[in-house]
Amino acid sequence: MEKKLIDLVSVSLKHSNEEECFSNRVSEELVSITNLIIEDGFNEYRFIHKSIQEFFAASFIVAMEHDKKKRFYLKCFTNSEFNTLFKNTLFFLTELDYYDYHEYGFIPSISDFLSISRDTEIKSITLPKSLIDLYLDKTTISVLISVYRRGKNESLSVEKGNLNFESAMDYPACYSEVFNTANSLISLGYSDADFKTLVEDKRGKRENGVYVITMRQLINFKRIPISSVYESLEIAVNVLYRDKFNKAVANIKNRKNLMKTSSYFDF
Repeated sequence: MEKKLIDLVSVSLKHSNEEECFSNRVSEELVSITNLIIEDGFNEYRFIHKSIQEFFAASFIVAMEHDKKKRFYLKCFTNSEFNTLFKNTLFFLTELDYYDYHEYGFIPSISDFLSISRDTEIKSITLPKSLIDLYLDKTTISVLISVYRRGKNESLSVEKGNLNFESAMDYPACYSEVFNTANSLISLGYSDADFKTLVEDKRGKRENGVYVITMRQLINFKRIPISSVYESLEIAVNVLYRDKFNKAVANIKNRKNLMKTSSYFDF
């Protein structure tokens, strides 16, 4: 039996205040009887399905000491890298730990993102100017342009990437989610010739032969009004978060009111 698996089981037993001496036996039963963990190659073990691993991780987090769990949610919703690591686990926590997940993670994240109260349902959305500016200046597209000439003839080759929020790792995950959704709603309609003109007008910043063009430069070139950008961001917030945020705020309020007013909880 792989020593690393036995060591991990030993730590789990210790956490549960059980005898660590049974770690070898428990490891064998996990593999041979429960089939939750299977041997995958030489001395390699994995869960039969990744979702099982994530479910147990979520169950462990639900039972964590309260302050520790609050710090976990805070980090998940403020640190994009940490959020990515636990993304599928958070999927289970939305149901297994509904109230704490929303009260200490989701609601604070969205209220900070939109600069709104954590206790009030969203009736209408007013996006902060700083958010719009961030989207316009940090959403970029990379373009590589090659021009081939033979005599008087000229051919153009344009390779472009996708619109990308280049500062994604510096902001909570909700920024990328909203910006990426907004990108899919804005119709830019750029031709290869348009990109060539943008580059020739020095509207793009060159990095290692590749031009990086911001969303602000793109919409200014096409004279797309800022109102269209605002509308796309607003739709993205509505689609992704509005109903979920409002429902969570209402449910948490209702739960707290019941705790205060119901005689069943008078202890």
